[in-house]
Amino acid sequence: MLTRNVRLQMKQEYKVFLPTSLLAALVSILVFDVVARMMVRAETFSKAINDSVYYSVTQPIGTIMLLIPFLVVGWISAVVSKDGQQWKGWCYFICGVGVLFYLYFAGQMNASYYIEQKQWTASALSVGLLPFYSIPALIVAFSIGWISTKVIGRWKT
Repeated sequence: MLTRNVRLQMKQEYKVFLPTSLLAALVSILVFDVVARMMVRAETFSKAINDSVYYSVTQPIGTIMLLIPFLVVGWISAVVSKDGQQWKGWCYFICGVGVLFYLYFAGQMNASYYIEQKQWTASALSVGLLPFYSIPALIVAFSIGWISTKVIGRWKT
């Protein structure tokens, strides 16, 4: 049975990791889309940001699906950082968000490239399948996070 202090501390962990993961998700969804539109499709900044925000708002289910892997990273990081060992949570968080940043950036770049090539289905699938591509990538990332916490834990003792 959890004591009140441990429950309060776990709630504080969620207050740290979940908003941070939401911020990371917004960065990856909006910023990477804007960068891809500007680099590949040569759009202006204002058109790229307007289109990115427009499609994020008008397609809420897709946006929520893109948010889910980041929320999973935040939740697992909060769970791992219990018992006052927040550094473990940050190891998991950095590994998970780093992998997701790579996947989402590559997906947005590929989507913009495929739009330029008029390959509409490939473009839609480049972004639409990102939540599903994230599953094996997060397993690898969390394995790396687990290994790094073991290595860092040996250095700390």
